Amino acid sequence: MIYKFLLDFVYPNRCPICGSFIKWDELLCKVCESKLPFHEKTLCERCGKDKCLDHDSLHFDSIYTLMRYEDICVKAIHQLKDDRQLNFAEYSAKLLGNVLRENGIAQQADIITSVPMHKSKRRKRGYDQAQKLAHFTAMELGIKENYRLLGRTRDTAEQHTLTAAQRKTHAEEIYFSLLTMQT
Repeated sequence: MIYKFLLDFVYPNRCPICGSFIKWDELLCKVCESKLPFHEKTLCERCGKDKCLDHDSLHFDSIYTLMRYEDICVKAIHQLKDDRQLNFAEYSAKLLGNVLRENGIAQQADIITSVPMHKSKRRKRGYDQAQKLAHFTAMELGIKENYRLLGRTRDTAEQHTLTAAQRKTHAEEIYFSLLTMQT
């Protein structure tokens, strides 16, 4: 906390969405925070949709979403990815930590990880925003982090441009467990 306070003198803290000046210990301005599209109703915890999908083909136990991917949320995510606006990752991690605690997931977790970004994209961007979100979430929950659990065979098209079926196929083709390689 002292570090952020002192850093604020040289590099004043700004809202990662609108760019307005905010207090050193804030992550977003109140105006932008009030505009975030939080889910107003409970979604299916297996598929994350309003209406349940076929769960037989899903290879995970549950999914929790914080916000709808629209309007100011899209802008915040792009700012995080393209402009290294880490305040939004830290803000999201605090919310995610609360959701994981409320649903009993945090108490069961041993390690936090992230799905790896392709090395060429990481080199171009300078960092991996998913890893930053995972890092802040691990800090929020006091859980160890390990980013050497998953590997990636190749780069793909940007996931938001693909259908759900294409994303699933890509995930099956390009990601693999590094744990099997360590034995």
